[in-house]
Amino acid sequence: RQQKCYLSFVNSIVIFNVFEGKEIDHRLHLHEREITALTFFNPLKYLISAAVDGSIKVWDSKEWFLQMVFVGHTHSVTSLAVYPEGPAIMSTSKDKTIRVWNLDSCDEMDRAKVDETPEGLSTVLNYDKFITWSGSHVDMWKIQHLYNIHTAIGQRVLLIKHTNHPFYPV
Repeated sequence: RQQKCYLSFVNSIVIFNVFEGKEIDHRLHLHEREITALTFFNPLKYLISAAVDGSIKVWDSKEWFLQMVFVGHTHSVTSLAVYPEGPAIMSTSKDKTIRVWNLDSCDEMDRAKVDETPEGLSTVLNYDKFITWSGSHVDMWKIQHLYNIHTAIGQRVLLIKHTNHPFYPV
């Protein structure tokens, strides 16, 4: 029987078997700077790590292949959590933002600016609320919209053209 526990140490990760109390594996130098947050996305078996430099990396937890890297935070990431609806993760940062990152499209899908640096973040799957906390208060948030990678357009699609900018079509 195996239950894994992931721990960060500087810019590396150590994996323990909880039931045996033994180290299973370790991965060195996964980030350039110190790792500040970890979360596990169970449906895809991804371990997500974040660092002081604001980067977020998504790892295949079996083979340790780097699946994607999210950049956008301008300061250290303070926490990570699984987004309650859909294949996505959430992050908070010392840049005073809460961001949602889509694991399908590999892109930022939402962002909220807050007055105080969030120290932590907690979500519950399939529940439309989440909480953040800082030194002086706890905030409960309600997810008011769902992100869809596809949009219903009501007509049959006959042609799709690539463009670099929406105001300057090909």
